[in-house]
Amino acid sequence: MNRILLVSLAGAGGLLSLAFLAYIFWPSAPVAAPKTNIYAGQTKVVTVGQTYVKNPATRYSSPDTDPNKPQPTSKMSLQLATGKGIVVHDIMHDRTTMTDPTVPNRYFLTGGLDPVANDYMYSLYYSSVDQRFTIVLLQEPFQTTRTEAEQDLVRKLGIDQETACMLKYEVVVPSWASAQFSKQNLGLSFCPGAVLLSQ
Repeated sequence: MNRILLVSLAGAGGLLSLAFLAYIFWPSAPVAAPKTNIYAGQTKVVTVGQTYVKNPATRYSSPDTDPNKPQPTSKMSLQLATGKGIVVHDIMHDRTTMTDPTVPNRYFLTGGLDPVANDYMYSLYYSSVDQRFTIVLLQEPFQTTRTEAEQDLVRKLGIDQETACMLKYEVVVPSWASAQFSKQNLGLSFCPGAVLLSQ
């Protein structure tokens, strides 16, 4: 009787051990990727945590320029160039914002770490140290690119153009893109003192 009981316990223990090992080492069911319709002539662009469809025939600005996209619900304080404080959308914790691994307190709002390689028209980043925004225009026509970047900035912050003019900001063009417009702050097109750019 003791042998039968011992064999029964060993058998039950073995089954439990097998079940435990199967649970640990059995591959889990794959998680279905979100469906994305990709049509002829389009390519899939994958960035950290997101997938976008890019049409090579269309110039690529920001992946999140959809005006119907819900804005962030959290807010943050921001100091204007005048010294006045305002409350804006929390851009530092937005799901599309990337932190710069090489420069502390720099946040890429549009364009990411390598906007040229990813074929962005512009790069938009924010430095939390001095609360300054920088727009880098990367593709001509610069007036069109600047207009898109301005709309992106205003939308991301949830402010109007008048308030945008009071931000600490610069709009620049790298020298490889244009020797004529490099080395100067071009300004936002709707603000006083902005440099006129030809279409």
